[in-house]
Amino acid sequence: MGNKQFSPVYELAEEEYRRNLFYFICFDQYLFTPIDECINVEFEYLSTIIPPVIVPIEFRYDKISENNDFLKIRKVGTLKITPEILNQIQLKYDEIHKPNIKFGFTEYKLEFRVRLEFNKKDRLVETADLFIMEQIADNIDNSCEFHLKRLQNFTK
Repeated sequence: MGNKQFSPVYELAEEEYRRNLFYFICFDQYLFTPIDECINVEFEYLSTIIPPVIVPIEFRYDKISENNDFLKIRKVGTLKITPEILNQIQLKYDEIHKPNIKFGFTEYKLEFRVRLEFNKKDRLVETADLFIMEQIADNIDNSCEFHLKRLQNFTK
């Protein structure tokens, strides 16, 4: 799989790059665009509890605070679900999970939030916290927390 994934002709290389949480946090439009000019971005999220269903999310960027060389940003994902996608989710839930947990489909929920501090002078992320919560309400809950902190070089 590694040979395929890192091949120069691998068709899904950009998509896999976008799905990596580290890159998703660290390399975004706020690196080259003032936060007030960042545009909402659509993102196709591959569900972790009902694969291979892809759920569209729209991200918005909010400035929390800005002082001197530091900018605090919040990146919030809003679920953009259609009746067709909801039907896919329910069918996949019934196929994968219902036989095991014996409860019917209730409601699909997805939360996606990133809060980060960006050093404008160095153009690096100082700290970042990402939270993803995907669930079928009252049945299945899959949560992920990802914390990133810039290491300081104290050997100077």
